[in-house]
Amino acid sequence: MMSKKTCLTTDWYSKGYSDGTTGAPSARYSLYENTCRKHDISIDHRDRYMSGWEAGLNTYCSPVVAYMRGREGHTYNGVCKDKHERQFLDAYFRGLETYATTQAFERLRVDLYHLNRQLDAHIAEYKFKNQRLNRALKSIQNQLDRIGKNSQTEH
Repeated sequence: MMSKKTCLTTDWYSKGYSDGTTGAPSARYSLYENTCRKHDISIDHRDRYMSGWEAGLNTYCSPVVAYMRGREGHTYNGVCKDKHERQFLDAYFRGLETYATTQAFERLRVDLYHLNRQLDAHIAEYKFKNQRLNRALKSIQNQLDRIGKNSQTEH
């Protein structure tokens, strides 16, 4: 949300440029207008904002940026229609494929980590039970040995 001061001091060309370079829709200007109106400030800088926004789109609507945005999982707002959208979308979808692959890899890595932790816990439990059973077996063997010795000395 914009403050009253921001409404009064914003360089609207720069604001449009910034929004354009992130692929924000131009309708965002209307949100700024409404916010400033709530501060009882009327702004009339659509032309400057749109000039900046168009300049920002020249940076945003490149295959390099498209791939990076897709790779980071960002959504595409359909703002490159007049600026080589086909090339943009090809790169964007390649980036999205990389993003999906990376996300799937990360999920599998986390699953593997948790399974290894479970396996370690089961191994520790097995070792503990094995030690307990070995002690019980030795105790029984010792008892049998004593009984055997006692019965031999009686005969």
